[in-house]
Amino acid sequence: APSAAIRSMATVGRARVRLNQGNSAGALSDARAVPANFRYDATYATTGLRESNRVERSNNFSRWVSVAEPFWNMTVEPDGTLSQNGTIPDPRVRATNTGALAQYQTTTLWTQGKYTARDAPIPIARSVEALLIIAEIELGQTAVDIVNQLHAAAGLPPWTPNDVNDDREILGQVIGERFRELFLESHHYFS
Repeated sequence: APSAAIRSMATVGRARVRLNQGNSAGALSDARAVPANFRYDATYATTGLRESNRVERSNNFSRWVSVAEPFWNMTVEPDGTLSQNGTIPDPRVRATNTGALAQYQTTTLWTQGKYTARDAPIPIARSVEALLIIAEIELGQTAVDIVNQLHAAAGLPPWTPNDVNDDREILGQVIGERFRELFLESHHYFS
């Protein structure tokens, strides 16, 4: 029988798939079953290239790739609204303009600060993703509460929407939170 950690990882994965398939009831059921503070990581080592964190190695060390422009200067406003080039730097998305060019001399090199060592683990599944799935499906005050839980964990100000019943506004914030929370966790790798 699989361990509790493997079961929880698989449950997050199935919630992700069900959400993408439009199976909201199934995704919600799975997401609610994930334990609080759950995290399952891919682990790495400093002993060789194959064993090392590829993100850190390709971006920070080898300078083969740069952080994409949508992730530059991610900020949050004092009212908790997500922004770019705004007031409060978002610590979940640390990207720095080095002023240099990446390996092929055509792209400005922005380095990431999420994985700062060759052996830094990368999450495969986390309870944070499950919370974001719940927020995306339920919307309303549930989503606002989840966003504010994530903001508190990151040291960011709470968010108050203009209208808690405006599904479009709430969903926009939740998608923005997903974009930032899951930064460099391979949810959109090479897409």
